[in-house]
Amino acid sequence: MQLAVTLPPDRLPEFLGEIETIRIVALARIQPAKDEDRTIDAQTAADELGIARSTFYRNHKRKPYPFVSPEGGKLTASLAGLRKYQQAKRR
Repeated sequence: MQLAVTLPPDRLPEFLGEIETIRIVALARIQPAKDEDRTIDAQTAADELGIARSTFYRNHKRKPYPFVSPEGGKLTASLAGLRKYQQAKRR
């Protein structure tokens, strides 16, 4: 923070570039790699699809999503499968 206030104006573009590089590296470390899959719950899957959780369950009953696995009364989903499904729907 102190550098943002005290750095000469002509050095601010370089400073901002360094901040952006740090941000991108940090984000890459906390976000799963594209090839990495993980199981997500129904609420997270619904959020990814931009729909309500109740709509997610209702839609799955009518025409099961290919990326969903039922576990008891709950639904879980493959995040990689969900993203592949979204890409196919965009085409």
